[in-house]
Amino acid sequence: MFSYFIPQRWYLILQEKSAEIFIYQWGRLKERCFLKTPIQLMEKISQNCPTSLTILIDHESEILETGMLPRSSFFDQKSLLANHLSAKFPSESWFGGMYLNVHQKAHPFFGVAFQASNAIKAWMVPLKEKGIRIHLTFFIVEAQNFLRRKFKKIGETSPFILLMPWNEYLKQMLFLHGEIRHLRTIKQPSCIEEYSNQITSFSHYVKRQHHFPAESLSIVCVKVSNNQKIPEGVKEILEIQDLTREVISHIRARGLSRFRMLRFPGFGLFSYKQLIYKYGLFCLFSLAIFKIISVTKSFWASQKEQKISQKMVQITPSQASSRSPVTLYLAAIFYLNEKTWTLWLNGQKITNFQGIKDFGYEIIRVTEQQVTLREIDSKKPMITLKPNQTFIARLRCIKEGEWQAQKTQNIRNKTNNRF
Repeated sequence: MFSYFIPQRWYLILQEKSAEIFIYQWGRLKERCFLKTPIQLMEKISQNCPTSLTILIDHESEILETGMLPRSSFFDQKSLLANHLSAKFPSESWFGGMYLNVHQKAHPFFGVAFQASNAIKAWMVPLKEKGIRIHLTFFIVEAQNFLRRKFKKIGETSPFILLMPWNEYLKQMLFLHGEIRHLRTIKQPSCIEEYSNQITSFSHYVKRQHHFPAESLSIVCVKVSNNQKIPEGVKEILEIQDLTREVISHIRARGLSRFRMLRFPGFGLFSYKQLIYKYGLFCLFSLAIFKIISVTKSFWASQKEQKISQKMVQITPSQASSRSPVTLYLAAIFYLNEKTWTLWLNGQKITNFQGIKDFGYEIIRVTEQQVTLREIDSKKPMITLKPNQTFIARLRCIKEGEWQAQKTQNIRNKTNNRF
């Protein structure tokens, strides 16, 4: 039951009479085993409860079709390919295809089909009844991407023939521009002479089809076992000890190809529709949640900014209003006339009526003996200071001499003690 919530990927290599399962959990291979009957597969599914399963068909009757299709719009490409392959393959066959990116001016395509027997369908029907999503592809298609990386290492860029012994069969493939263009599957030859004859026959066939020059094509052979016989004329040998696992590991690392099944009668497109519906709704729901979170965050951010600005507006006047008046000490007066005079106030030289506004006062009148002042925007009585006198703002009194902050504090304490 709890395994339903464990991240897992299942890959099934499906053949006519058997299957091989790869089960990955938390990104690591948990189990690999061979299955003889669909019942064994369903037992494993009931134990682990996977929601999806990737099936790679590996069948000896696979038919390959390649060619070029006229360019079309994005929305018409799939239907154009499906109609073309439907006319080429038998009516009861299962087939799929994909477009290749080799050329720019046209649309080269690649299609694979096979005749699904009742034995193959017996593996598929219980999966459909259980509601498991199925991604269906061909093993040869996914192996092509893995082998292409190997070809880059051996430097094969021109057309060549690939020989791949596999499950008592020999797959002969023509690779052109890094893609499979012809495929022929035969029973594994019993001797080297028969092996060579089959290779020669296939080589002549592909030369006629593609108008290759008379010289022989390069031959690359996949070696999957130590006792495998290598025919004459093979140019390169690819040693792969475990091809199935290598292909699955490549899929795990780089993902599946763009190949899609276009027709498999009796099963419809249930896997893709359910996948689109589920993940489409999930994406819409996630987008809605993300939008709500972003709107909420922006709203609270704007509210916070407004509160900060209001608080600053409230603090600024209160700080200005609660600012204590400045104590003034008049040191001397130098007087010539009503317009020409100089004051030394709090250690600063003042020569005009606006000079002490920074202290919070304004000068009303200046004479030879005294200065008359008033607090700005205040209805309190005016202040008259003579040289060597100090106006203590908090106590609103005038004292002889220069009074410092400590003296002012002592006077305040004495005044408070009286009351």
